[in-house]
Amino acid sequence: MPKFTFSPRDPNKKVDLSSIRRGRELPDELKPKHDSVEEVAKKIAEVAEGESESSKEGEDKEDASNNDDADSNPREEAKVKAPAQTTVATGQAILKTNQPKVDLQNALYYMGYGGRKPDAYMSSVIEECVREIEPKIIAKSYYEISDVIRDEEGKITLANGNLELTGTSIEEHLSHCSKVAMCVETISEEVDKLIEASQQDDITKGLIYDALANSAIELVRKDLEKRIAAEHPEYKVGWQFGIGYGDLPITLLDPFLKVLKAEERIGVKTNGSDIMIPLKSVAGIIDLTEKEPEAKEAEEEDNSSSDESGESYTE
Repeated sequence: MPKFTFSPRDPNKKVDLSSIRRGRELPDELKPKHDSVEEVAKKIAEVAEGESESSKEGEDKEDASNNDDADSNPREEAKVKAPAQTTVATGQAILKTNQPKVDLQNALYYMGYGGRKPDAYMSSVIEECVREIEPKIIAKSYYEISDVIRDEEGKITLANGNLELTGTSIEEHLSHCSKVAMCVETISEEVDKLIEASQQDDITKGLIYDALANSAIELVRKDLEKRIAAEHPEYKVGWQFGIGYGDLPITLLDPFLKVLKAEERIGVKTNGSDIMIPLKSVAGIIDLTEKEPEAKEAEEEDNSSSDESGESYTE
C-alpha cells in the first residue's frame, strides 16, 4: 500500500470552513408565495388607489424569480442532507443501501500512520477533510454473473462478451470455479475534482483526500461482495481480482467495461490510455465456487438461526 509523507503546514494558518456546504432552511423571501383571498382583495384596492401597472409587473417578475430559486435550491440542498447511499445494479434491479462513506482507520493506514495516531493538529485537519469529501462521494457499483469457459488448450474465456483472460495469476485465481462476478465500482467524478483542486493549493489536504477516497472505494467494493453473497447463496464468494493485477493485462480494462456497459450504467469509462474515469473506480473479477451440499445445508441452518435472532444480512 502507498505511504505518504506530509509537507509542513503553517500552524498559524486558519482553516477555512466556508467551503463546507450545510443544509439550511430557505429564507422566507425565497419560499413559494400563495396569495389568500384577503391578499388578492388588498392588491386590487392598491391598484384602485393608483398603484402603477409597471410597478405591479415588476413585483410579479420578482416573485416568479424567487419561486424559481425556491424550486431549485431545495433540490441542491437535498444532495447535501441525503444519507450516504450506494447504488448497486445487478442487471435486474437498482438497489440502494446506507453505509459509512469513509473508513477512517483504513485511511490512516493509507496516509502512512500504521498503528499510530495523528497529533491533535493533524487530527483536526483530517476531520475537516472528512467533512468536505463526504458530500462529494456518490458510491455506485454494478456486477454481472458470467460462466467461465475453458478450452482443450487451457485458454480461459468469460462467456459475457467472449473476453479472453490471459496470464498465470488469473488462471490460478479461477482454477476452482466455473462462474465469476464481473464487477465495477466508483465514488463519482466530484471526488476527483476535489483532490485535483486541493493538490494545487494544499498538498497535505490533497494527500488526505486521496487516502479518504481510497478507503471509500474499498467500502463500496466490500459492500458489493456482501451483496453478491446474499443474492447468490449457492456460491462461495471469493475476492475481487483487479483488471491489471498480476500478469492480467490492463488492456482488458476497456473491453471489460464496455461489456458491462459501465459508462451508461454508473458513469465509468477509460480515457483511452487504460486509466479509469472517475479515477477513484475499480473493476475486477470475483471467483464464485459452488458450495457442496453439506455446506449448503449447514449455511441454511445458520441463516435460519440468524433470522430468529435478527442478525441476518438485510437490504
